Formats: sequence, C-alpha cells, structure tokens
Amino acid sequence: MLICHCAVVSDRAIRAAIVDGASDVAEVGQRCGAARACGGCVPGIESLLAEAAIAIREPASVGARQAARRHAYVCGDHERREAAAAVA
Repeated sequence: MLICHCAVVSDRAIRAAIVDGASDVAEVGQRCGAARACGGCVPGIESLLAEAAIAIREPASVGARQAARRHAYVCGDHERREAAAAVA
C-alpha cells in the first residue's frame, strides 16, 4: 500500500527503513524518500514507527524466530506475524 504518494513509497519500503534503523519520520525520509514533500504521509509513517516500537519491546531472540518476525513485519503479513509470535 502506498503511504507517501508524492515519492511513491510503500509501507513495505518504510517498514524496511525502520528495520534498518530509522527511528523517526526524518530518518525514514532519509532512508526511503518519504515525508519530504507535502507531509500527508507523516501520520502513516508515525503509525508504522509505533507498530515497530511495540515489536521491538519483545525480548530479542536468535535464529528462526527472529527471522520469521522480521520477515512478517517487513512484508506486513499479519498471519505470519501471529504464527511467529505463537512459536515464541
């Protein structure tokens, strides 16, 4: 789904920027180009940042569980994310 229409940036690209370390709207913009024009996408980016903050609060795990969670988050696949959480 497109979040930033001005720069044509999808939720997946924004999620990937967050996984790569972006922790606020400005950093997301630097990494993927979103939120640099009209600002209409800022609420959507803030929502994705908040969603990621909840996921980050979980204790870090190693191996398949961590990879499954990261993949589910980046892809926005809620069923896979729930399955990964059930494994933990």
